[in-house]
Amino acid sequence: MTDESGEKRINEITFNVLKWRFGQNQNDKTLIETVEQLIERDGRGIVINYKHKETRDYKLNIGFQIAPIDKKSKIVIEYLAKKNNTKRKGTIDLNHYEDIYLLVDRISKEGEQIILQPNKSYRAELVTKEYTTPLTIEIEKLQPTDG
Repeated sequence: MTDESGEKRINEITFNVLKWRFGQNQNDKTLIETVEQLIERDGRGIVINYKHKETRDYKLNIGFQIAPIDKKSKIVIEYLAKKNNTKRKGTIDLNHYEDIYLLVDRISKEGEQIILQPNKSYRAELVTKEYTTPLTIEIEKLQPTDG
């Protein structure tokens, strides 16, 4: 069995169990089926939404991807300039996907930079010392996207 077919089989079993255990309620069943379709479509590339900020000028979505064992997890930044409907997207590597919870507490935009402020706690200090904080992203360095 290949890694891909093994992962597919694990997903199938997992969703069958979820439907059996929680699928009696129509809302839960619909939610389970939606997540199943997203995983079938995007696989390991699925982006889990974490935080967002929207003003009348822009919209920022911050999410993350949990990577396969041989790759890095990533913060995914999606930026929309409402004035000209320009969409941009970029990523930042994470040492571990859970680091996002301590690295991104507040989101702001100053000029042409997106600034992700870390949490202020002892635990956050332990994790964030492995990164340059606050995380600062130049909007122009994000890749233009269609969707």
